Amino acid sequence: MKIAIDGFSLGTINGTGLTRYSNELSYVLAMGKHTIYPIYGLINVCSNSELRWASFIQSLLVNGEPKSRDILRWGGPFIANLFSLLIHKSINVATVSQHEYEDKSLYKNRLPCYSEIYNCSGIYRSAQCLTYFIKKSMPISFKDNLKVDIFHRTLPLPIYMKKALNVVTVHDIIPITLPHSTKVNLRHYSNMTHASLNKANLIFSVSEQTKRDLINNFNISEDKIHVTYQSSDIHDSYKKVDDHKLKEFLHLRFGLKMNNYFLYYGNIEPKKNIRRLCEAFIQARTELPLVIVGNDAWLFKDVTNYISSLQASQKKILRIPYLGYSDLMLLLKGAKGLLFPSLYEGFGLPVLEAMQLGVPVVTSNTSSLPEIGGDAVHYVDPLSLDSLISAIEKFSNDSGYLTTLTVRGISQSAKFTRERHLERISQGYSKLFCR
Repeated sequence: MKIAIDGFSLGTINGTGLTRYSNELSYVLAMGKHTIYPIYGLINVCSNSELRWASFIQSLLVNGEPKSRDILRWGGPFIANLFSLLIHKSINVATVSQHEYEDKSLYKNRLPCYSEIYNCSGIYRSAQCLTYFIKKSMPISFKDNLKVDIFHRTLPLPIYMKKALNVVTVHDIIPITLPHSTKVNLRHYSNMTHASLNKANLIFSVSEQTKRDLINNFNISEDKIHVTYQSSDIHDSYKKVDDHKLKEFLHLRFGLKMNNYFLYYGNIEPKKNIRRLCEAFIQARTELPLVIVGNDAWLFKDVTNYISSLQASQKKILRIPYLGYSDLMLLLKGAKGLLFPSLYEGFGLPVLEAMQLGVPVVTSNTSSLPEIGGDAVHYVDPLSLDSLISAIEKFSNDSGYLTTLTVRGISQSAKFTRERHLERISQGYSKLFCR
């Protein structure tokens, strides 16, 4: 089939878990012999055919998808799009043809698997702004009259494609289920989500937990939701990296010893429970350091200031604001354990990635995390300091237990391969044509 996917998360500069999902989805669909057409909303992509590809790559790598606060960047395209909508026209997306001679491997980590790339300046910010005023999704179509079978949105964006079946993946509804953890305008968030879900022929959720949340909070019929989970495909070069090379990398890059530190990675925000993790860590009887990798996100200041105060007084905690995928996977591979006591997750990708790399995991007994970890991880009550302290100390001292978790983790992670993901997605797509 011909499948269009949104490029909203693919266009972000540093990338997020949603970026990883969108990229992974494109490769999973390609495995199923589908043809993929990502649609970006990047600004300043030239209409001139000679400069279009070069300006697209420049915008993708240098500027990225405009942020909501960058109204000076996307305000002009919004006004232009609004005029088209007022005269009842769909917003057209236009192709971005790659130069035949160009080697796209130079930036392959920033592009999904694709047949043809499309772009429409500021389309996703325009759609979000439109929903703020009229509570409806924005219709789009292809300027070159390309006909696709499915438009698959990788998150609940208020946008849909005419003359195609529309699917949306929902990862979580954190602003509703954990409202204290974000600064989202809840009314606007709810309007955008309703608009997106109402225009979906089928909703994919990444866990049973997210499915229950949608049913309970958005009054969605159970038969409109299909659980796909998601996959992670970590290359063997990370799984089977030579110990000597890994030791050298960790020492030279971070001053760390292999299997001699704990790791947390993810955004710095309240739902990740990082402050409580740090409080438990400094009380635990362990000589190992904790490495925290993550960008500042929602309501980060109090946690960031707390980590800084700990770093000033002791060397047990190392903060790294951001790492690229390759460095992150090597840092994870060399860790004694992943500490991920999140208060709430729609899926919990770090748990899966750690299991794939043979790294033991401490995670929470809440939300979707038991679905992903099965019997292969150590569960804690994320609100209990004692529970966290006990887990950290057990991981520091019980090597036999860690070996057991490593073996179980590799087995558990096999439930979330690309093949299994494709199978679940294909089952969902089949439902679309049976309705």
